[in-house]
Amino acid sequence: MGQDDEKEWEAARDSIDIAISNATSQIFFIAAGNGGRNEKTLFPANLNNDHVFAVYASEGKGTGTTVNPIPGRKRAFMTLGKSVPLQSLPRHGGEPIYCKGTSYATPIAAGITALFRTIDFRKSADCLSEKTLRELEKWGPNAVAMLFELMAQGSTKEYQYVCPWNLLTMDSRALKRRADFTRINEMFDP
Repeated sequence: MGQDDEKEWEAARDSIDIAISNATSQIFFIAAGNGGRNEKTLFPANLNNDHVFAVYASEGKGTGTTVNPIPGRKRAFMTLGKSVPLQSLPRHGGEPIYCKGTSYATPIAAGITALFRTIDFRKSADCLSEKTLRELEKWGPNAVAMLFELMAQGSTKEYQYVCPWNLLTMDSRALKRRADFTRINEMFDP
């Protein structure tokens, strides 16, 4: 890397850092990197900012993949990032191709969040405290982190495996059990 390239990278890095630092309600899902245990979580996923969610890859049963770097933060969420089916272009045979990496897990994590944004938690107002409802309606990083923690299953010491089906039924898209509401209330309104 030449000296000019290094200056450009520093300027870009500073701009990204400033943009994320100035975030008020935005949430950033950022791929953690694919260097495995040989590297740390990459910038900007390694920023110590509540608005940043470093996303790590798992296989379909919740086991972390070998591409995951060493987590750099307390919150290290992982979701499907191995054998992710993609449709290839017709000129390439049109058959699905299977990819892996934190870059494939990242849009899945964002999609899980988008799915939960479609839930009208007010319909469950009899089960949720007013403070919890206000937090959930803000959809800030605190609400997303809490919901991801509630969905975590089969987590390792370092990573929390996000399983949306832990809070959703596939047919009704409603929260499953009253116990889930109790756990949500306890997280937002201890």
